[in-house]
Amino acid sequence: VGGLGFSERTILVLGVVVVPLVLGSRLPASHDVEGRSRVRAEPASVDAAIADIPGWSSGMPGNAPPRHRSADGHPDYESRADERTFLYFELVEHRPPSHVRVRLDSSNGRLSATWDFDVVPCAGGSVVRLRERARTNSPMLRFVMRYVTGQDIGIRGTLMALEQRFGRLGD
Repeated sequence: VGGLGFSERTILVLGVVVVPLVLGSRLPASHDVEGRSRVRAEPASVDAAIADIPGWSSGMPGNAPPRHRSADGHPDYESRADERTFLYFELVEHRPPSHVRVRLDSSNGRLSATWDFDVVPCAGGSVVRLRERARTNSPMLRFVMRYVTGQDIGIRGTLMALEQRFGRLGD
């Protein structure tokens, strides 16, 4: 960094890299979080949208819509997370119209998760509950998820995408 002396650069490196790594290494590797939303659609429509992983919008995890990864039609998909990382999705369980389980893994091994979507009817639409059980192998990612973005960042984005698609019901 231009204009900084050795001691300033050392402090900067400690503050930006070393401290988050140390703190992140002391955090549990696993987390369990959930969120919920109410949308303006019947459970069957919401369930179908969730189970249609290739139809997931850009508001859900990854920077590109998921595409089939295997030629045999198995519900296994991939989406680019960033320039070097792919997210792999697998539809593990589907009990229409109330439950979908999706497994997510990153190609770099930093994150693996199981997402359980439960959809139940309510007045004017459906309640969607999303629970994430995840393991984060990277201490830096654990630090960022705990103190910067929140461990529920994927859940928030996914529920927001469903709200945008179907419309949000007031609480």
